[in-house]
Amino acid sequence: MTARRALVVGASRGLGLGLVARFLDRGWDVTATVRRPSAALSGLATDGRLRIEAGVDIDDDAAVTALR
Repeated sequence: MTARRALVVGASRGLGLGLVARFLDRGWDVTATVRRPSAALSGLATDGRLRIEAGVDIDDDAAVTALR
């Protein structure tokens, strides 16, 4: 089975945080981009499937490519 992976932009609160939680609940590996990590997001990172990337400029192609 191929691992499922998601990239969630703006994941520190609101809809983004909810999407991260949902993907993790369903067994996905998640990369979450944030300006500043939140306690709520960090609390979801318990089993190694969540990668939190702070300060990523989503308009910078090189920065997005580096997320791989």
